[in-house]
Amino acid sequence: MLSKHIDIVEIELTSKCNARCPGCARTKFGKTRPDLLLDEITIEEFKNIFPPNFIKDKGFVFSGVLGDCIMAKDILPISQYLSDNKASWVNLTTNGGVRPKEFWKDLGKLSHDSDAIVTVTFSVDGHENTNHLYRVNVIWKKLWENMTAYSEAGGTGNWQYLIFEHNVNDLDVAKQSAKDLGFKFKTRLSTRNWRSWDSKSIKKINGHLKTITKTITSQSQLKEKYKHKELDRTKELTDRFHQFPHFKISKKESKSITCKFIHSKEMFIGYDKKVWPCCWFHTGNTTDFWPQLKLISQKYGEDWNDASKHSLEEILNHEYYAKVLADSWNGTHKLNIPECFIKCGDKGSRWQIKE
Repeated sequence: MLSKHIDIVEIELTSKCNARCPGCARTKFGKTRPDLLLDEITIEEFKNIFPPNFIKDKGFVFSGVLGDCIMAKDILPISQYLSDNKASWVNLTTNGGVRPKEFWKDLGKLSHDSDAIVTVTFSVDGHENTNHLYRVNVIWKKLWENMTAYSEAGGTGNWQYLIFEHNVNDLDVAKQSAKDLGFKFKTRLSTRNWRSWDSKSIKKINGHLKTITKTITSQSQLKEKYKHKELDRTKELTDRFHQFPHFKISKKESKSITCKFIHSKEMFIGYDKKVWPCCWFHTGNTTDFWPQLKLISQKYGEDWNDASKHSLEEILNHEYYAKVLADSWNGTHKLNIPECFIKCGDKGSRWQIKE
């Protein structure tokens, strides 16, 4: 049974988010994509999808693919449910800019008292004068109040810092602030940031609301020590795909794929309750980034991987996961998705986040 194969479950609890990060798939021209459905997984739905016997000894990550997990109304009872049912660890990733201080005190207490290792990773890319440039709409005063409340309640925290040219000079002050909070500090070098974006925020100037635009420079402009080693290779492969959308990867390239589902024993479930091998499948499907994914739906139907209609046991033992996924890495396969090599080829060197 493939459910026993899974060690780590990544979950996007909601598509709702307070921020408008320019590099996020939910953002288009500085606003939320108009075609994005706003929804979330409730505690009742979560319990139906994840029975206690599935949870035990597994790690759970609440990620922010199209939304922020703290926006989900049931994030506290869901985290408690995982702890009560002997999850090995739970990590919540957030921009930290929403919810009242009392919520963060309760979450900090849960982290402190839980039998599972419950950690909040705050994605804070800068400090008081720079974080909002990428984390658009996140107000520093509110963010700092929330992180402080969580820390003072005994919560275990990480400060994760995505390095750009505009915030590289704030690294030292951010490290000190993380130390003051008792959080671990780690920088994040990701290959998705090979392009530049326009950061758009609304400010009141002389009584009038105005749109402020600032270009967020790509990581390729940074000094070598701050760049992901696969940054240029990612751009090369992505350009190759856009220029030749039907290109076929070679047999050698397909054999170099390190798949999160097959090799790292991870699975992903989106806010729409669809189960995918990784978050990239979900993002590509939700926003039509990967037209090839439609071929999977045409073959198996729209709800073959819907956890609200099928058990995880049924989905994970479906022929797609049992055989077709690995077979599809062959460039001539009808269900081949080039992004499997772009994202996870060369032994997964591009999806591995460098710190």
